[in-house]
Amino acid sequence: MKNPHEFSKSILGANAIFCMVYFVMATVGYYFYGSLVMNPITNNLPNKTAQRWCNAFVLVHIIIAYVLQIVVLVRIYNLYCTSL
Repeated sequence: MKNPHEFSKSILGANAIFCMVYFVMATVGYYFYGSLVMNPITNNLPNKTAQRWCNAFVLVHIIIAYVLQIVVLVRIYNLYCTSL
């Protein structure tokens, strides 16, 4: 990273983007299915193949997001421990 002191800005920006994407997806899903929306929203897809692909993409997203969050926590921990 070129400017490590700007790391918190990048995390804040990334989380803001994630929230906007999730909000848009939730709004679109509720708009099309209304109160009949099933949980999880992938259950509303017309065929099992599409459901499986979407669930696979969600799983990959969760794994990648988890790894990135752990990296952030480890960096914060290391920064704190080295400053003591």
